[in-house]
Amino acid sequence: MTIDKLRYHEQKHAALARGVVFKLTFEQWMSIWITSGHYHERGCRKGQYVMARKKDCGPYAVGNVRIITVTENHREVSSKIRSRNARGNKGFLGRKHTEATKGKMRQAKLNRVRD
Repeated sequence: MTIDKLRYHEQKHAALARGVVFKLTFEQWMSIWITSGHYHERGCRKGQYVMARKKDCGPYAVGNVRIITVTENHREVSSKIRSRNARGNKGFLGRKHTEATKGKMRQAKLNRVRD
């Protein structure tokens, strides 16, 4: 297996491990990277480039990915998390914790205080 195919499979399996659908063939994946001009600058460190999904949604697919810096990708993810937190946890609104859950929460609080 070539190093290029190894990198492709690494990204594909990492996406699947996160529950993200990966629809790119090796040829499509390689074409996107080559066209970007940043293939040899790939990585997870500051100043390097990653293949990111638009708005961090949907599958890795032609038309839904772009090559951006790690910093840009982190900024995008951070703003998505901030906006989600700003909305609050409305999915639990109006519901009550069970007695078992309340007990677990009390125990967790006690454990934090002891540490």
